[in-house]
Amino acid sequence: MRRVVYNDINDSTYYLDVGKARLYFSSEFNKTRFLKNYSLYAQEECKKIENKYHVKINANYYLLFAFYKKIEKRGFRIENNITGKRINENLTFIVEL
Repeated sequence: MRRVVYNDINDSTYYLDVGKARLYFSSEFNKTRFLKNYSLYAQEECKKIENKYHVKINANYYLLFAFYKKIEKRGFRIENNITGKRINENLTFIVEL
């Protein structure tokens, strides 16, 4: 099987649906790496937040986007998989108590 790497993330056919988010990857390798490591990354980061601030918080989408940016270096392309609307890389997360 031939390995395909997209230099332009906008041309990529590799994607993963997670909840309402569709994440695009430049290669099957990056997609697989994300799948294998995201769960552990999210658990560790949530534990850090809990230990530091003594609160339980659901930061799933924030951690999803943060880990995606760590893995995917050839661009940022996340869409709402229901509406097809593209999510801006400079998205701001607001936490309300």
